[in-house]
Amino acid sequence: METKYLTEFLKLAEVLDYREASEFLFISQSTLSRHIMSLEQELGVSLFYRTTRHVELSEYGKALIPYATNILNEQDRFIRENITGTSGDLVVSFPGAMAPHDVAVHFRRFQQENPGIRLLLVHSADYLSEMYLNKCSFVFIPDGVLDDTYPKNYPLEIQNVPFLTDRMVCVIPNDHPLAKKEVIGLSDLADNLVLVQYPYYNAEMPLMQSCQKEKIKLHIHRVNSSDYYEGSVAVGMIDAVVINHVIAIIPERDARFFKHGPIKIVPIGPMVPCYQVIAYKKHTLTPEENTFLNYITSIPNELQRSQSRP
Repeated sequence: METKYLTEFLKLAEVLDYREASEFLFISQSTLSRHIMSLEQELGVSLFYRTTRHVELSEYGKALIPYATNILNEQDRFIRENITGTSGDLVVSFPGAMAPHDVAVHFRRFQQENPGIRLLLVHSADYLSEMYLNKCSFVFIPDGVLDDTYPKNYPLEIQNVPFLTDRMVCVIPNDHPLAKKEVIGLSDLADNLVLVQYPYYNAEMPLMQSCQKEKIKLHIHRVNSSDYYEGSVAVGMIDAVVINHVIAIIPERDARFFKHGPIKIVPIGPMVPCYQVIAYKKHTLTPEENTFLNYITSIPNELQRSQSRP
């Protein structure tokens, strides 16, 4: 069984949309469909019910989720505990969903340009311990997450460099009064309940900093997708917005995964920036780590230029 097919299955099970899943995974819809069908044939069951309009998990698909998750977690653990540390290996951790920020496509390009360095990508929530034990070289996280999670007495000095600058936008029900606006000011949000997805998008910190400058107080509520919908961050946030008739705030680059449903995406003005950073342990970098850091830190200007506006 191809373990990458399990990764693709879990993403499709999360978003229940072939287009969104394929964009997230950086593969074509036809490739994703072929891989899912291959997995179904190997297992001898249907994992999804498909119609022309939507995709639903079958009972077999729901049952497979915990097993697939465990297999992938064990694979990551095996790599970290037994394979890493070899000359030429480089381990990079993702504690959250980072694919919308173009991490994967740049990693693929780095691997093509540096075939002598084996890039090992793992998902982990315990990246502090892994950096401390030299099991992980870099971690990609939203700026500010370390401030919330990093113990003050932890015996590890961490540095970070900027990777990506984005801006915050509002996700609003179509029938909300603010949906008529082309740009929403912070003062417009003052009397509204505002949802932020935490920690994956980490909208709260840049939002609060901007509000403090404008002397505006917002009613912010942190949400997890499971609060409203099991399995899908995108659908969960849309459900929360539509059902409760409230406003959610997310980075603009993530908004492409929210373009379905009875909602509108409206930018905030003046711009409220948010940042992604690369964190790493302060130590003498290996040649492989230096090569990777030099490569990845050359990306922000390119990405920011692509997002520049008049």
